[in-house]
Parts: sequence; structure tokens; C-alpha cells
Amino acid sequence: MTTPIASDREFSPIFQYVLSDRNIKTVIISAFWYHKTSMVPKGSDLERELSYTVEKLGVAHKTVYITDDVPDFSFDPKRCKYSRRFGGENNCVDDKSLFYRRLKTYYPLLEWVAQKHANVKLVDTAKYFCSSQFCTMAINGKLMYRDNNHLNLNGTRYVAQRFLQEYPQLANNSGYNP
Repeated sequence: MTTPIASDREFSPIFQYVLSDRNIKTVIISAFWYHKTSMVPKGSDLERELSYTVEKLGVAHKTVYITDDVPDFSFDPKRCKYSRRFGGENNCVDDKSLFYRRLKTYYPLLEWVAQKHANVKLVDTAKYFCSSQFCTMAINGKLMYRDNNHLNLNGTRYVAQRFLQEYPQLANNSGYNP
């Protein structure tokens, strides 16, 4: 499993390509951060590795957006998909505190990296799926997840649309047209 940091051997070719392409001006770094905190080289930590990565991108004149992650769930999306057909109850939600407990373990380091580097913006994508009490796997009757922690195509489009609403300047650079 790769980690989106410069020192990850599997990620390195991608990183080198992004650094060398002058047409790439914006980089979005996203990961299942809760599990990535332990996947860094020995003697280092995610804070240091992520900081080094965004510094290199900054030297190459890249603006970096780091996402905090989308919620992961304690159940499979099948529970949500099939329960709605046969019953009225919504089985597409988890208590928000489950995800936010894990978020608190890595969010401060993402904040620190964003505050330390002028070329970095931290994006709260978790809020796209969570209310004050619950996080949901389905929005407007559409399932957003393919498993308990990966978005499907609906979810990816939804996050992209929300992301562009918050950061419309990205649409000018990306060629993306929702």
C-alpha cells in the first residue's frame, strides 16, 4: 500500500512526474490517514514526511490541497443498499463520534503541515458526509461508497462538486467540468 509521501518507493514515480510537469500547478493529497500514520520509514513520522513532500512541491511552484479524509464506516454498503428496499429504516449511517475519534489522532498533524507551508490548504472533506450526529454513506438517495472506506463513482463526483464549490479557482486549472 502506498502512502502519498515523497519517500514512499511506490509513490516516487508519481511524485517525480508531478514535480517535473510544469503544467501541473495544483496537487491534491488524500489518504486514509488513520492507517497511514504507521506506514512511514523507520525513524520518521507522518508529520515530517508530509512536510518534506509539500516542501518539494512548493519549490516546484505547486499549490497543495490536503484532504482530511472521508468517513469510514463500521459496515458494508450492502447493508445500506438492500435494507432501504425492504424497510423504512436508514441503515446508511454511523455515529459521527466513531469516525471523529480517529480523525482527532491525525488531524492536528495535517493542520500543522498546512500552517507551516504557505503553499498548502487543508480541506475538510469529512463534513461533506457528516451532520452534527451522524456520518452517512448515502446522500440524496444515492450510495456514495463501494466498501466501508472507499468512495464509488457517485461519491467521487459528489466530493469533486463540493470541493469545486469551496475552491472554484481549481476549476480554472483542472479542465474539470461537472
